[in-house]
Amino acid sequence: MEKALTYGARIIIGLIVIAFIFIAVNKARAYDVKARWQRISAIAGETLAIGDLAAIKDSDGYAYKADADSSILRPAIGVITKGASSGNNVEICVFGVLSGWSGLSEGQPAYLSTSAGAITQSAPGVWDQQIGYAISTSQYLFNFQVDIGEPVSAHTASYTLSTADCGAVHTNEGASGTIILNLPGAAAGLEYKVINIDSNPYTVNINPEDADQIINRTDAAGDSIESNAAGESITLKAIDSTNWVITSVYPAATDWADAN
Repeated sequence: MEKALTYGARIIIGLIVIAFIFIAVNKARAYDVKARWQRISAIAGETLAIGDLAAIKDSDGYAYKADADSSILRPAIGVITKGASSGNNVEICVFGVLSGWSGLSEGQPAYLSTSAGAITQSAPGVWDQQIGYAISTSQYLFNFQVDIGEPVSAHTASYTLSTADCGAVHTNEGASGTIILNLPGAAAGLEYKVINIDSNPYTVNINPEDADQIINRTDAAGDSIESNAAGESITLKAIDSTNWVITSVYPAATDWADAN
């Protein structure tokens, strides 16, 4: 009888400890789930708490704090509504309402921040992913399913585009001189839109890999193209492993000339 009571006491103590851990993870912040109309589950790759924006890392398929600064931690796919430590299941809301913030600008957009897991109401500029709206001074309506447009990345210096940058708009906003955007190796389906929006204006150069060619614009593999006027935009799409085609160009078909 004495042994049975001791075993039972151990079980009770264990359950109490687990409960405290669960509460600590999920109540570390004052955020409160008001509604979660659609949600998914994932395995945490790090400790995640209610209110964290989450991304799924390609290398292991686990959930981590989303970060607009990191190409491997964007886009955000949802907001954590049940947290957990690394290796445990978390709940991610892709459409719902959370409260617990303060001083929000009502009716204004919410964006993935450059601070890991955080939300901002100011577009970061490096990767602008809108993930909802403030519906009061303390609540966000999150919707990670709507088509909120293309993310925008502003480059103040030369940059090598990655596959994670595919589908985004790339600009030279804030640059202090010419920037070169180096394309990754062509692979069917990759697509990048580039806009020269600097008012100075500065040159934007788009440079393919040596074996790849921007066809119908350059006369040799490896040749780059460039824009020297604000307002010029171009969209390039890879159609195979060596060729890029222009799917749109503005304002004239002769803009973005061969730079070599």
